[in-house]
Amino acid sequence: MYAIVDCNNFFVSCERVFNPRLEGRPVVVLSNNDGCAVSRSDEAKALGVPMGAPRFKFRDLEKRHGIVCLSSNFELYADMSRRVMSLFDQWSPDVEPYSIDEAFLWLQNPSRDYLEKIAREIQTTVKQWTGIPVSVGVSTTKTLSKAANDFAKRNKLGIKILPIAEAPEMLSRLHAKDIWGIGRKLTEWLGERDIQTALELSNTPDRWIRKHLGVTVERTVMELRGIPCIPMNCHPGAQRNMVHARSFSHRVDSKDELRTAVAYYAERVAAKLRREKLAAQAACVFLSTDYHKPQDSQYHGSETLAFQVPTNFTPEVVEYALKAFDQTFRSGFRYKKAGVMMLELVPQGEVQGELFDKVDRFKAKKLMSALDIMQARHGERALHFAMGGAQDGWQSKREFRTPRYTTKWNEIPVARA
Repeated sequence: MYAIVDCNNFFVSCERVFNPRLEGRPVVVLSNNDGCAVSRSDEAKALGVPMGAPRFKFRDLEKRHGIVCLSSNFELYADMSRRVMSLFDQWSPDVEPYSIDEAFLWLQNPSRDYLEKIAREIQTTVKQWTGIPVSVGVSTTKTLSKAANDFAKRNKLGIKILPIAEAPEMLSRLHAKDIWGIGRKLTEWLGERDIQTALELSNTPDRWIRKHLGVTVERTVMELRGIPCIPMNCHPGAQRNMVHARSFSHRVDSKDELRTAVAYYAERVAAKLRREKLAAQAACVFLSTDYHKPQDSQYHGSETLAFQVPTNFTPEVVEYALKAFDQTFRSGFRYKKAGVMMLELVPQGEVQGELFDKVDRFKAKKLMSALDIMQARHGERALHFAMGGAQDGWQSKREFRTPRYTTKWNEIPVARA
């Protein structure tokens, strides 16, 4: 049997762990630059705050009902996610993290009493040890376990065990758009052919599914019938790309300001490479204007340059990123987003040298080690490359960010007796 454990309203729940005054109040966590709703408490959902809605669209609701809006505290959420995920090994030898707040578990005992006992134990332990409430869905396939989990959430059950014999009744009440892997456009296409529910999709003939929708949807249909087709992926493949990108708090038309942003992003992505013990074979820089402003001239450009030797050496990464930026930048546009992507990653211990390499790799490694130690102790801006600038206006706006309680010594919670 497959179980999926899903943290309820994860970002909001993380905030409530360290600020119990938020319990019972409508809370919304905003995206980068405090733009859109990316997590909502049940109270905020009940007031009608849509997922992904720009803040200005629900500002009246915010004022009328006292909705608490918070900036995304990604450092806190990532650490809380690690704490939750670290607990699952005690219930299953096979755990597949699916997202920051979800994981699949493989449970070998199919008896209903055992599954209910384990599901309750997972729910109780995660709540007690981390403060995060979770829902658990269990069934014979991943797709059915996702459906069971969604059912448990919507009906405030906490857990839902779904044997295959009970699946048709629940699938008859599940809309096709709520099936894991079925997107909006496909939902509309199915609706035009009178396939509205998950049960109707699961009863569609195999030949028709294969002809019109392909093998991926065919697997989903088989899973809805209780036949496992999507295996556990407990050991994902090696990471191939890595990116550091941000939307700006305002539109930027200054080339110097954009260069500074790109240099800073290159510096941060190089540090990420070293943390993961990886090196990149090429760098890509991309720039884009604000597609939400159709009245403005639009431009989306990118440029890729290959390194002479796979690298994570910050000066080299910044140099190539700025060369790519100069080839990408076009004047006369107001840019909303920029990013630096590292491509074709390889383990740093497997990098093959180059006879005519201009960089002393031994000294470069020692220099970066010293830099990483300094930044880990005193913060990433304590010592940095001048090209990356100071805290400029293009930095993401997080006006309502709470303290990073679990990852910064100077921001840990303080108890007073």
